[in-house]
Amino acid sequence: MVFISCRQQQLASVEPLKSSEISGKELTDDQAAEALIVPYRKPLQEIMQQVLCYSGSPATKELPESSLGNLICDLLRVEGKKMSSLHVDVAFMNQGGLRIEWPKGAITRSMVLEIMPFENRLQLIAVDSSQFKSLLEQIAKRGGAPISGVRMEINQNNQLQSWSGTSIAPKSDGLIYLLTSDYLVNGGDSYTIGYQKLLWTGPKVRDGIEQAIVAVNAAGDILKPAKDGRITKLQSP
Repeated sequence: MVFISCRQQQLASVEPLKSSEISGKELTDDQAAEALIVPYRKPLQEIMQQVLCYSGSPATKELPESSLGNLICDLLRVEGKKMSSLHVDVAFMNQGGLRIEWPKGAITRSMVLEIMPFENRLQLIAVDSSQFKSLLEQIAKRGGAPISGVRMEINQNNQLQSWSGTSIAPKSDGLIYLLTSDYLVNGGDSYTIGYQKLLWTGPKVRDGIEQAIVAVNAAGDILKPAKDGRITKLQSP
């Protein structure tokens, strides 16, 4: 049985049944376990079904870019800047890391858990231009990936044709600040991300997503997932 710690949420105080209360009854092992779990189920379900925000359209997965990947990376890039107090030039996630699609309408806490059920944390790293280009080349080879803060073109051979940073700010160190997960920084999903320095380690990725969509809702806005051509697969001449 797994208990999930939710920010600013506490389970109601409940008392599980004592073993003496179920002893002497003709219960199977499954029934006995169910009797112990029941007091916890309802308050946990209430927490997980809490609506955090609303989406104006479905957020779906596809390549080379997707409305879901664009949305999540855009949200994390903005929220990462708030949390780290550092400029976030680019946010990047792997395609397989986003586990479900989101529907139009209510987005609940359980959907945040389902989209990112892993324990990975957000990390902000500083990369130089050659390291960043290497990452873009790896993305191109895979036919695309969720990313924010950059536009790129991929040719028919899945090679990087061109790119431009749409939110990369000039800095005294000349580096690009990239927000991603510790899983990817450490070589997860066969990505090799070289970097100059680790700038910040933040909360779990799903907590960052939750904070971001709660902020959207608090501002009286809704999610607007969309594709915008940030990754283009060039057609044959």
